[in-house]
Parts: sequence; C-alpha cells; structure tokens
Amino acid sequence: MARTFNFFEKIILVIGIIIVVLGYFMIQKAFVASGNVTTWDSVSTVFLWIMVILLLIILAANENVKEELKGIAINQMRELKLIKQELRYLQTSRKK
Repeated sequence: MARTFNFFEKIILVIGIIIVVLGYFMIQKAFVASGNVTTWDSVSTVFLWIMVILLLIILAANENVKEELKGIAINQMRELKLIKQELRYLQTSRKK
C-alpha cells in the first residue's frame, strides 16, 4: 500500500534541504575566510553540521514509523472487532 507524505514530512524535507545547502555554503565560506587552514573550530563545525543532518534523518524515520504504526493499529482494531463479533455469534449459537 503506497503511503502519501503528510505535512510534517514535507516540512522536514524542506528544512533538511535548507540546512544541507546553507550549512555547506556557510562552512565553505568560513573555510576560505580562514585561509584554507583546518582548525579545531572548523572540524567541530563540520561535525555539528553532520549531527544536525543525522538528527533530521532520525526525525524523518521516526515520523515514518509513527505513520506505519498508526496503520497497524487500525488493522488490529478491525481484527479485534471481527473477533468480538465471532465470539458473540458463538455464544448465541451455544445458547440455542
């Protein structure tokens, strides 16, 4: 079953693209401004930028899992209703 993207996932995608592009250009600009010298500040900036990107990936994965679990819960509720109806039918057929 194909699932459509919800509004929150679209917002995460847009924000993720902005963070990737803007972060890359800002880090590149700071690297060029420092004279193309790698410092601990530039290394920590790159790692923090990567951590933010990973956080967005985890956020998107969690949203996907939440949507999948919602579908599973709905299916389970339908199944439980069917089981309940079958039990009622069996109880009424025993009484007769």
